Amino acid sequence: MNLKNTFWFFEKALTPEFCDKIIKLGIKKNPSLGVIKKYQNKKITSKDLKDLKKTRNSNTAFIDDAELYKKIDELFLVANRNAGWNFEFDYYESTQFTVYKKGQHYNWHADSNGETYSMDSGPSFKGKIRKLSATIALNDSKEYKGGDFLIDDSNPLKKKIYKVPALKNKGSVVVFPSHLHHKVSPVTKGTRYSLVIWALGFPWR
Repeated sequence: MNLKNTFWFFEKALTPEFCDKIIKLGIKKNPSLGVIKKYQNKKITSKDLKDLKKTRNSNTAFIDDAELYKKIDELFLVANRNAGWNFEFDYYESTQFTVYKKGQHYNWHADSNGETYSMDSGPSFKGKIRKLSATIALNDSKEYKGGDFLIDDSNPLKKKIYKVPALKNKGSVVVFPSHLHHKVSPVTKGTRYSLVIWALGFPWR
C-alpha cells in the first residue's frame, strides 16, 4: 500500500491541563508490564521475560474517558481526510496509557498485521482490524531524555525512517496507518508518558 502521507501530526492538540488529568487517571490504574501477542494469556517465565523485554519494555494501563474519546475522534477524522487515506472505521479500542522509565523502550513493531478480531474480543471487534493508530505525548521532553518516536514508511520506492521530534511536546498527537512499523527508542533519563489509541474497521475489499 503506497501512502501519500506516512503520518499526520497535530502540534499541542490537547491542553496541558487535560494531559495532566490523563496522567493522573493512568497512574491510578497501577500500570503493569505490557506484553506482546506471543505472551498474551500465558504465564511468563523468567526466560520469557528476558525475551519479551528485548521487544517491549514499558508499563501500561487502559483508560476509558468520554471527553478523551470525543477529542480523539475529531483528530482521527481530520487526519484521515487531510492525509488522503480515507479509511473506513467505526470503533475505537480502549486507550492505552504507557509509562517509559529509564531503560524502557518498544522496538520495531506494527499495530496490525491484517488479522481480524474474533468474537471472543466482543461484538464491536468481530471481523475488524486496526486501521489507524495515534500516539499522544502527555508530557514534555524536558522531563526525560531519549524516548524518540520513529516510524518506517514501508514504501520500497522511497523507504525512509522518520523521527517525529515534535511529538515530544506535551499534548501533541501523531496519527498513522496501523500497519506501519514504528518504535520508541530507550528512555535514558526521566519518565515518558504517552497515550495510544486504535481505530477499527472492516478489512479492505
